[in-house]
Amino acid sequence: MSAQDPRALLQAAATSLARGRAAEARPAIDALSRMAPGRPEVQYLVRSAAVIGFRRDASRAPVKLGPRKAPSQSSLDLVAFHVDLPAAPSGIHGQIDYMAVLALSFESARLRAPSARRILITDDATRVPPELGVDEVKRYALDRARPMFERMRVQELYLRGREAGRASVLMDSDVVVNADPAAIFTTDFDVGLTWRPEFPDAPFNGGMIFVAEADAGRQFFVDALACYE
Repeated sequence: MSAQDPRALLQAAATSLARGRAAEARPAIDALSRMAPGRPEVQYLVRSAAVIGFRRDASRAPVKLGPRKAPSQSSLDLVAFHVDLPAAPSGIHGQIDYMAVLALSFESARLRAPSARRILITDDATRVPPELGVDEVKRYALDRARPMFERMRVQELYLRGREAGRASVLMDSDVVVNADPAAIFTTDFDVGLTWRPEFPDAPFNGGMIFVAEADAGRQFFVDALACYE
């Protein structure tokens, strides 16, 4: 492989990252960074290598999760996150009335889990209409330039102050609750994620996270924040 062939370097880096080998990918990524430090493709590889190469002491053995008693609806929090922004952070979504969408989300939650507590996490400036259908609004100071990072940061703050014995469903504003979420917690896990292997720098969907009772689930957020930082 020629050190001056960017296509070969790109292929080598992408192949190593797809195999979960960040250290193996770094020489090619470093060479690409010297050639074209500002290219989005190169920055994406750098971010992917940082996430995949993040070191954490954890058991890699197969895990068999056992059953457990589901929490009552009254001990369940359905926690949505929304902050009014001038444009969607994804860059692909159009102008959407997110408060109207959120109202429908909370209405679906009321129908499927009427005893669960409906919570909105937002910032100090976002206006929350009184007809939203939310039981509690938690406001935090946020950096609007980094909404996805800040979402996880304030979710960790919420979990840190969560009442003992409560389970939580952390969700985006466009989630529809089609069934009683308490049934998810009949498996003995600490945190439940939806996995996305096609996005190596964002391997799980932050728009739907299940956090069981106790503090072990919150520790996942602490570790993930350390990785992203």
